[in-house]
Amino acid sequence: MFDILKKPDEVTDALPTPDELKKALASHVETATGESVPLSDLVAPGKRTLLTFVRHHHCGICHEFVRALGRDAFLGTLHAATASGADDDGVAKAGQQQCQVVVVGHGPWKGIETYKQRSECKFDMVVDHEAKGAYQHLGLTRSTLGGATSSPSYMNGKSILAVAAHSTYTVLADAIKGAPGGRIKDMGDVALLGGDFIIDEDGKCIFCHRMRTTADHTDVAKLSALLKGNKEEA
Repeated sequence: MFDILKKPDEVTDALPTPDELKKALASHVETATGESVPLSDLVAPGKRTLLTFVRHHHCGICHEFVRALGRDAFLGTLHAATASGADDDGVAKAGQQQCQVVVVGHGPWKGIETYKQRSECKFDMVVDHEAKGAYQHLGLTRSTLGGATSSPSYMNGKSILAVAAHSTYTVLADAIKGAPGGRIKDMGDVALLGGDFIIDEDGKCIFCHRMRTTADHTDVAKLSALLKGNKEEA
């Protein structure tokens, strides 16, 4: 696990080098069934892929971010088409063929299904357990908690304090109930931040944002535009 705390101004959005990206994609992740596969298996050739790395399993702010991805007019068609196989909508069919979203966490794989339920996530999700692979190679860091002064748009009007309080409640409730992956020690590193990366059809990273605070994922509308290849909207 990471042993260095970084200040927000020490983190950059420099694109990972080809070697760093290669190592990250070669890193093994675990699926919801516990199968270990290289992350590259989730990045389909010829597709533009959004890899969004989230914080610990009980981070309510990241839950809101993943939920917001699914609400987006374009990104929502991706998971709808993937989940149902529906192709009656031309936009959904095109989105399914050209783009995809993959959520990467770092808690235990047994907590994936619970995470997806709580965040209403219908995208593929895997975990880089203990964050020893992709998180490190892509330069994602541990930081002091907090730092966010206002709620980002993806929180849909909810306050950071209210979401944090609810997250604390679910941590305690899961620990008491013995929910899968619910033990406090299994939730992941609470200080580890995530980030958002877009890999193009040729396997090159064309966008990178590393979180500086606990509420610092990329604006959903910007990610949607970039994934569509529309730089003007972004």
